[in-house]
Amino acid sequence: MPSHVHPSPSQLSSAGRNSYFNLLTRLGAGVLDEVPTLTTPQALKEIHTNDPHHGLALILAALDGAPDLCAHFGHIRLSALVWHCLDMDPAEAQLMSALAGDCPMQNEQTPAAFNVVLHEVLFQHCLRNLFCPGASGNHHRGIVPTAYNERTGEIDADEMARWRADFRAMVPERQIMAATIIWLYQCGPDSTWLRRVPCTWPATEALHCLRHAGCLSQWLRLMAAYPGW
Repeated sequence: MPSHVHPSPSQLSSAGRNSYFNLLTRLGAGVLDEVPTLTTPQALKEIHTNDPHHGLALILAALDGAPDLCAHFGHIRLSALVWHCLDMDPAEAQLMSALAGDCPMQNEQTPAAFNVVLHEVLFQHCLRNLFCPGASGNHHRGIVPTAYNERTGEIDADEMARWRADFRAMVPERQIMAATIIWLYQCGPDSTWLRRVPCTWPATEALHCLRHAGCLSQWLRLMAAYPGW
């Protein structure tokens, strides 16, 4: 493995529960200077929900896999985790990029970089029936959820019914990816597309699901590159 590429969640053995904390230590000052409170399991438990690093702490707890850590964050939904990570600073985004297995110093929170990851997710998870080109906007801002008229702001009831039916028929990891994109598109909660569909997953369970399906690194890259919508 090249020295500048770090192990991704799918590459690290679940038997070694300290792997992720060892990874953080190897990252060095360039990434850890701004997030020194994330380097021990006990420190993760002491981070308050209002702390800007709370979202990263939850992700690290889920990746570490220790039952006590997962239980500590078990009441937090994936939607809350996504909302908490909407305004990550460069240091936090670099750490998330490193957890995805990328070189943290090469992470970019730009429309162009996010657009690349977004299209990879839409293609690989067959989500193009839920998202389509919009009427305007560059890069990812040219993508909108279907069943919505961008010009008038109106929802097509029949298309929305199909959108939700397609969503319900998906396997959980595809649902998680689609819901995450909706929350990123809305820059927060959504009551339009995600009404009456499964989307209340506990964050630790959702991350374990993504990891088991082999797409957690892709989710982390999506979050790390997010520049706002």
